Amino acid sequence: MSKKKSEVQTQDGINSITNHLSSFDNYLTIHDYKTINEDVVVNWIRSLRSLSDGTINNYICDVQAFLVFENTWRHTCYFVPQYIREEQSYVPHIYTSAEKEIFYEAIDNYEPGCTNKLPWIKAELPMVIRICDGCGTRITETLELKKENVNLETGVIKIIKAKNNKQRYVPMSENLTIILRKYCKAMGITDNPTTWLFPRRTREDHLLASEITQKFMVILRHLNIIDENKYSYRERKPCVHNLRATFAVNSLRSLWKSDMDIDDRFSILSVYLGHDSLRETEKYLKFCVEFFPEELDKYDALVDTMIEEDPWEKYNL
Repeated sequence: MSKKKSEVQTQDGINSITNHLSSFDNYLTIHDYKTINEDVVVNWIRSLRSLSDGTINNYICDVQAFLVFENTWRHTCYFVPQYIREEQSYVPHIYTSAEKEIFYEAIDNYEPGCTNKLPWIKAELPMVIRICDGCGTRITETLELKKENVNLETGVIKIIKAKNNKQRYVPMSENLTIILRKYCKAMGITDNPTTWLFPRRTREDHLLASEITQKFMVILRHLNIIDENKYSYRERKPCVHNLRATFAVNSLRSLWKSDMDIDDRFSILSVYLGHDSLRETEKYLKFCVEFFPEELDKYDALVDTMIEEDPWEKYNL
């Protein structure tokens, strides 16, 4: 990451924290509150209900840290807010074979507009989507790959910058490996190990997740895979990250047909996806309705024996 980009992100983070704390301070001032008890905090959170649950939790996170600091160092007794639970009924869009066929055709024939400032996007977009789809990688992990992280002979990707700092190796299919070899050759990076796999405007930096996400969403809308009439403004729509969910669900279906023990099946997938715990992998099981109810009960029992109880879980922190 360039120094300039890092400085911009740091300043954005500072601005975000400032805005969140200012929101809380303004609320206290307007209502002339002299202390910070549970009722005050709950009412403040309710005043944010026009925002998404995820955004509200970002506000809560910063105010929570500030109040913990106040209580620790100033010996106050302010009530510390808890995170709100996001909607648990959310089920990600699982792309069908038919949907993949039509969006790949559109992506492979993608033509950037005249205002496009990404010189290699026509070749990069199809390759990024194929890796996310074929390997179940996160979009940020994919875009932060360098040529040295990809072995074009063995067909193995080494994820270096992953969530929770969990580095891992991800095998590709033979067909995907062949396509990636052709991509690297066309991009002129086959013999340049330190270059970004998906350069942005120059080879000094890589594409941003938002740039791929926005273009993919436009294509999905054009193909009516995203039907705006079916989704409310705040409701999550099909997106790039659903490629990972689709990969996980399809992998679970395949593993379920194997002769492996139940604990081996989920342990393998959990490591492959780079999950911090089996709890993260468990949610994908719930998207596969054919596993209910007996197998889900087995998996819950398995997870309970392998993971210690989180003492903070009851506080939802």
